[in-house]
Amino acid sequence: MPFIPLIGSYGGHMDTNDLYESVLDLKVPWSVYEVRPIYGSPKRTLSSVEVTIVHSEDYRCPECGVSCSRHDSRTRRWRHLDTCNAHTILIAEVPRVRCKKHGVRQVAIPWSDGHAPYSIDFECYAIDLLLETTVSGVARLLDMSWDAVRGIQERAVIRGLQRRAPLSPRHIGVDETSAKKHHRYVTIVSDQTTGLVLHVTEGKSSKSLENFYDSLSTKQLNAIESVSMDMSSAFISATQKSLAQSDTAICFDHFHVTAMFTGAVGTIRAREHKELMRDNIDILKGTRFDWLCNDQEIDGRSRRWFHKLTVSALHTARAWAIKEAATKCWQFCSAGWALRAWKKLLKWIDRCRIPEIKKLSSTIKTHLWGILNAITHGVTNSPAEGINSRVQKTRAQACGFRSTKSFINSIYFRLGGLDLYPGVR
Repeated sequence: MPFIPLIGSYGGHMDTNDLYESVLDLKVPWSVYEVRPIYGSPKRTLSSVEVTIVHSEDYRCPECGVSCSRHDSRTRRWRHLDTCNAHTILIAEVPRVRCKKHGVRQVAIPWSDGHAPYSIDFECYAIDLLLETTVSGVARLLDMSWDAVRGIQERAVIRGLQRRAPLSPRHIGVDETSAKKHHRYVTIVSDQTTGLVLHVTEGKSSKSLENFYDSLSTKQLNAIESVSMDMSSAFISATQKSLAQSDTAICFDHFHVTAMFTGAVGTIRAREHKELMRDNIDILKGTRFDWLCNDQEIDGRSRRWFHKLTVSALHTARAWAIKEAATKCWQFCSAGWALRAWKKLLKWIDRCRIPEIKKLSSTIKTHLWGILNAITHGVTNSPAEGINSRVQKTRAQACGFRSTKSFINSIYFRLGGLDLYPGVR
């Protein structure tokens, strides 16, 4: 059953061949030879459309444009955007030419990048869908296999990384995130200024971070002003090994340090509550989450009872007061004033005789130099933590990934800020 000719805006008839030539934006030497609808049985519904495209006898080298002789040809097929919800297949016998200067070359194909079995328009549409949903979701929407959709995503990432301009980060953040069960991690390096992922590699060892530093030139390494991270010994050693300015560049994250103090307060509260309950004193009962608040969040009217706890002689109250004092130490802009404040706090900790806090004191003393760097540069690892949250959201939506490589590709695809689309015609 042939297609019904369409009426053009000029009042004349446009046949199906002309329509698809216009849709595909074909120009000499390419033209549509035949459009053949394929109907399914027994309902006679349109299942696919095959568009046969031919090349004229004018053979030219794709490199220099010089007229050449034909070497051979090969019939190829591409999937294009659907026609009336039916798969559209482009079929063409693609010639190769023999150029005196460049040798045997395949002629340029205007609707394809020359490699993938999909047209440029179809691959762009698939990439748009991948940015909105999962690989499995796109596979269902486009009636494709999971591996075929994953192949489109992988090619897009490879294309984007090849096109990416040379990196020139000044402030970077380093963080690890869970890739799979059983303690499988990936290390993510991000640009604190742009919020884009710069590098993803498997593992969370020093070698994982060294792989990023090894990809940079000496000039690029010297341009890095700050590296925000937690107190991971692996990340510290990798940065010290690779950056000459590591003593002033390594910055320990404010929120990780605060979390250490908060965790210590929680441990002290649990221990002290257990000791008090032996004497039937339930003063700390139900206060677990109250100690997570800071002093500015205490309402003097509705939470007066908790305010009394904070000024009591309880170990938990003293540890909470130390935590609040530590938070205020981050408000300085000058390294000198910040150092005085931290030293004063550490003396207080040494006198407090609370074992959990005193244990934390040794960690702070060892890493105080990186804390002062973070205060001086005014940076935190919050952008990296934000990226970590988005990565875990992607992982949850996909219900996990088959391999760490697929997980890494998804991170680059969604958060790398890459130019993912195939070449524009």
